[in-house]
Amino acid sequence: MITVRMVLYAIWGLIPLVYFGLAIQTRLDTVSKKRKRDNAGELFRQGAFCLICALIAVGIDQKALQGIHDMLAIPGVPFEFFQVMLLPVVLYVGAIIAGPTKNKSLADTDQRKKTRARTKKRR
Repeated sequence: MITVRMVLYAIWGLIPLVYFGLAIQTRLDTVSKKRKRDNAGELFRQGAFCLICALIAVGIDQKALQGIHDMLAIPGVPFEFFQVMLLPVVLYVGAIIAGPTKNKSLADTDQRKKTRARTKKRR
């Protein structure tokens, strides 16, 4: 029988796999000179970050989540809600701890997009 836990673990595992797949595709595009992208390393780091967070979420789910649910005892909130919200909370806390990306090219690209948007508004 398929449980909520099994479905969540499958989804949590697919998220980093998508990042790793995008990193491989970007790297292959760069090698074949099909497209000029240079963010394969950043995609790989994001995939690793999501994988670490997913593993932490699995550990919390298996060891401590039931105790947290029982301790809070919020009426009308099922245990499955806590399970679904666990990974987003772990990702949020992990992002606060890890801080912003250190890849300057991504930060520059983001800044250029903001500058273009401001320029278009002025026209």
